[in-house]
Amino acid sequence: MLLLALGGALYWLLTTVRWQEAYRALGVQDPGPHAIALALAEGDAPEDLPTGARLHAPGSLVRLRYDVLDAQGVPVASHEVRALVPALPFVGADAPGSEFGELQCRARCRAGLAATGGAAIERGGKAGLADEWVLRLPKGEVFSLGRSSLELQDIAQPRSRRFPVAPMRVTLLEACPATVRIGTATHVEYFSVPIPRGLRTTHWAQLDGCTAMMNTPPAVEAPEVARPAEPTSLPHRPWVNRADYEAVRPAQSGSAFRAVLAVDEEWLALRAKPRRFHLLRACRFEPGTRAWTPLPAPEGDAEISLLEATGAGAGMVTQRLAYRFPAESALYFAEWTEIEDETAGKPHRITIPSGTGSCVDVTRVKGAREVLACVPQSSANPVAEGGPVPDPAEQCVAEDATVP
Repeated sequence: MLLLALGGALYWLLTTVRWQEAYRALGVQDPGPHAIALALAEGDAPEDLPTGARLHAPGSLVRLRYDVLDAQGVPVASHEVRALVPALPFVGADAPGSEFGELQCRARCRAGLAATGGAAIERGGKAGLADEWVLRLPKGEVFSLGRSSLELQDIAQPRSRRFPVAPMRVTLLEACPATVRIGTATHVEYFSVPIPRGLRTTHWAQLDGCTAMMNTPPAVEAPEVARPAEPTSLPHRPWVNRADYEAVRPAQSGSAFRAVLAVDEEWLALRAKPRRFHLLRACRFEPGTRAWTPLPAPEGDAEISLLEATGAGAGMVTQRLAYRFPAESALYFAEWTEIEDETAGKPHRITIPSGTGSCVDVTRVKGAREVLACVPQSSANPVAEGGPVPDPAEQCVAEDATVP
């Protein structure tokens, strides 16, 4: 009888899955009346968030979207995350030394998942906000977070992501009451040959009841607003280091950041052939009328052939300018070509600010026949404003310019 009892117990042990409610097994307790105070200790609530009763049950699987805003309040990026709320304490790969640290989904785990439609999980994720604020978020409503930094971890991602301080807002997209359980099973461990060497107990964490959300990963992170194919994030100096330049390169000269077209002596040294600069057209942008006004054409072409080294220093070469834009702080456009062997090469175009070394990006989505540029406000204002302007390639008309 004793052997039969021991055999029955061993059979039950090897064929039965023992279940524990995950939050209870991991020692998570509802903070009760102290919930709001604890949440405030973790961070401020979203602006205008109702702080009455919870709208979602503890243990819910939620999907949140965080939008990063620019200075004008326009979304420039969005980040989605799925997480359990309250946060599930560290288990699995995040806590290998804990009681349930070594999570393994073996045969009985897989059979249980197939029977219930559940999902095995390694962690609960990080929602970014304090649990209490998430449980009080109305579905589909947008709440401002002011300037915030975030740490997010999707329930299916092995690592968290940190985002720097920026204006943000949050939207609860979905909330699903979930059941999270810890499964425990015992099986026979064998040597390399089929000889038993002992019993081994394994654990896994299983989430039931939210299959659709678990099977739908976060959306690809992208701006919320429609953007043109050309990026609207405005580089401060889009005129530098372009591969299509030849003997002449745009630059900002000196501490006043005056726009010039400078001769590239190194390029000429490699080419070793005479060359001339011919200005096809040049214009200045007028912010008041949003029009491009032509600039006077220079008399004749500028000689930009390679010079011999001069001065006391070995290899010292005189820096030359092919063209100098007017001294006024403004946005300028120029189109030129370079003549070699009496043949004009391909035209080069550039839109460049003069009189400013920085540009505040308040870029809006550009429309048809517009380009993005930094527009200096005045000679007294050292910071330009980035935004769309009429395309000078279409609106700039040459004044007394002749084509070679």
